[in-house]
Amino acid sequence: MEAPLINDYPIRNLKARRRRWEVNIAGKKKKVNRDWSIIAQGRRMVKEVTLDMASSMNLIVKKCFPKATRVIDRFHVQRLACDVVQELRIKHRWEAIDQDNAQCKQAKKEGKEHTPLVLENGDTLKQLLVRSRCLLFKPSHKWTESQKIRANLLFNIYPDIESAYDLSHHLYLIYSRNIEPPVAMTHLALWFNQIEITDLPSFPVLKKLLKHIIRTSLTSLKTEAPMLQQNPSIQKLKTSEDNLGAFLM
Repeated sequence: MEAPLINDYPIRNLKARRRRWEVNIAGKKKKVNRDWSIIAQGRRMVKEVTLDMASSMNLIVKKCFPKATRVIDRFHVQRLACDVVQELRIKHRWEAIDQDNAQCKQAKKEGKEHTPLVLENGDTLKQLLVRSRCLLFKPSHKWTESQKIRANLLFNIYPDIESAYDLSHHLYLIYSRNIEPPVAMTHLALWFNQIEITDLPSFPVLKKLLKHIIRTSLTSLKTEAPMLQQNPSIQKLKTSEDNLGAFLM
């Protein structure tokens, strides 16, 4: 038996039924209870719910859909790794701004004109750090020629950004493959070891978080492929997620 729907949204229907129960509570309790049991039966038929990493959302799904498997979408996990890389880039950008301001001040004291260092591709150091933002969201095989040159300069000057990007890209590959969760857990354990070797800031925090949600996040590896086949809109979203850098900060 399928749960009754209003505009294809079961939760909206649940709210509508609940309001009717509150209005008609006097004298019609039996009838309303029967309607409520139908809704509850429909909610128990839900097998899987995709959600983000918010604890409040996890509690809501646990209460509303007690029989469903809770799956954390891999997009939210990968976004955190991207945020760590961007955090490091922004840190170096502020350092470059402070350095440039100090050089300008010194040149002014000496009565000279300050000329910032221009790199091979025509960028100054500040411009390099600003314009590298989008390429750090993408896999290296999707870089344009100008992005490849810019990435090479960025990684030569800031090797810690390269290490952070490699870790983020490795996590992206783990979640992008259509593999069973036990195999993915093995790859993720190796990824945890790389974090300890590189000793980059913020990645240990991400490691602790992933250990806490590892089972619910890796379930998406097993369920994502049939979901993409059944829902073309999800497929379009996953195909274009590498270009969502503008929305991740």
